[in-house]
Amino acid sequence: MAVTACGLTARGDRRAVRGSSAGDGGEAQGGQAPSSGAGGQAGDDDVSESAGASSDGGAADTGGAPSGAGAPSGAGAPSEAGAPSEAGAPSAGGVGGVGGAGGAGDVEGPGCGDGLLQPDEACDDGNDASGDGCSAACQWDVAEVAAGMFHTCARRGDGAVKCWGANTYGQLGLGDTDSRGGMPNQMGDNLPALDLGPGRTPVGLVGGGNHACALLDDHSVKCWGQNLDGQLGVGDKKDRGDDPGEMGDNLPAVDLGAGRTAISVSAGWSHTCALLDDHSVKCWGRNVNGQLGLGDMDFRGTGPNQMGDDLDSVDFGPDRFAIAISCGLLHTCAVLDDDSLRCWGMNTYGQLGLGDPDARGDEPGEMGDALDPVTLGDGRSVAILEAGAYQTCVVLDDGALKCWGYNGVGGLGLGDPDNRGDEPGEMGDDLPAVDLGLTEAVRSLSSDNATCAVFADARMKCFGFGFDGELGIGESGSRGDEPGEMGEDLPFVDVGAGRTVLAATNGGATPVLCSTTPA
Repeated sequence: MAVTACGLTARGDRRAVRGSSAGDGGEAQGGQAPSSGAGGQAGDDDVSESAGASSDGGAADTGGAPSGAGAPSGAGAPSEAGAPSEAGAPSAGGVGGVGGAGGAGDVEGPGCGDGLLQPDEACDDGNDASGDGCSAACQWDVAEVAAGMFHTCARRGDGAVKCWGANTYGQLGLGDTDSRGGMPNQMGDNLPALDLGPGRTPVGLVGGGNHACALLDDHSVKCWGQNLDGQLGVGDKKDRGDDPGEMGDNLPAVDLGAGRTAISVSAGWSHTCALLDDHSVKCWGRNVNGQLGLGDMDFRGTGPNQMGDDLDSVDFGPDRFAIAISCGLLHTCAVLDDDSLRCWGMNTYGQLGLGDPDARGDEPGEMGDALDPVTLGDGRSVAILEAGAYQTCVVLDDGALKCWGYNGVGGLGLGDPDNRGDEPGEMGDDLPAVDLGLTEAVRSLSSDNATCAVFADARMKCFGFGFDGELGIGESGSRGDEPGEMGEDLPFVDVGAGRTVLAATNGGATPVLCSTTPA
């Protein structure tokens, strides 16, 4: 779940293509949530038919390594005590004869790009460009994609949100538990758009494990899907979206406190965090590892009097505030106003980057000034933040990509299977940058059990867990866990002749709707 903030570059939260699109006319960018979730730009056409997702895994709990050659298998859930079991141009007029007028030439009738809506057009913005909400084919662009564990949601240029995949908990938001996308005639116009309330337009999407959230145009947040751990933030444990009458105005907005609104949202496996207009951070849902950053392991959002003003914000220390957030599977990270990076929650593999395997935020006295910043290297700061499944990745201000945490399948891209960040002397200048074999800047980043980087030239490389083809390189198996697999030896993902990648996504954080100082 990567995230972009004011002053931070566009980033990429579970599969390519992902990245969150900015609201208020912001550009779609390329990101979680923990390993579970959030948004990315896509192509010209409406959401098309997609294969169905596998069944949902239930939430579980604390620190074992991912299974399946060291990585999560497709159907299980993460565990806090064990990891996821898985347009032709008009012709010119004729030349006039001697003493006569020129011929009229071929006259083109109304068409796409003329600014006039025709019956076969979904939109016409008066140009033949894509990427501005209305495509060159005069169909709505896909502005954002957010992937959960077994479901995917997309936001079109007109604001419509459609979701497909597994639906055990109502995570598709359609008032039933029927999966979509696995059978003929379930996609396209046959796939209903979500109802998020009259007059409301989503400006950001995130996908959690089995839930999803939307940041709306009024800066409110609405979540639907599984709610066993309070991850929807509505003060009970009842799933939403799985029965009729639960969406639209009947879906409560998350109570963030009196006068408070959200400027970014990120989702983990079973917890959700919001960056508020005053640049405080509030998190709710599952908390076995301290991922809510409240100094205890108590869940929030499961009952009355746990949200709104009753929900404490994360303590970053006196006069410190957050400018970006990203939820990992069972941990959370924030970039602060002083350019420091702070992470808390599960730390079994060193994903907090603190030189030990100890969780933070699950006991009193571990947050605020007691929470050490992640050492990134002398003078370095974060440009793109992506908290993944059991690892964390950043693109630094000098363009270097660095990752730490679980590395059993090469997700850190360092040519070995050794974890980083769980022992002293492994971070800062001692942590090598990932060798991607080219000098182009990374503009979007996605990290789950596989990590994907999209470059400024719109090409993409992926490394880490690839036993089911996640890396898109025409073979199965991991990449990055042995010497000779990175740099120029790591192939680009082939997305088709003439096609380029706008962003990568794993699901987890909307970009910040910009304000540089607290409200």
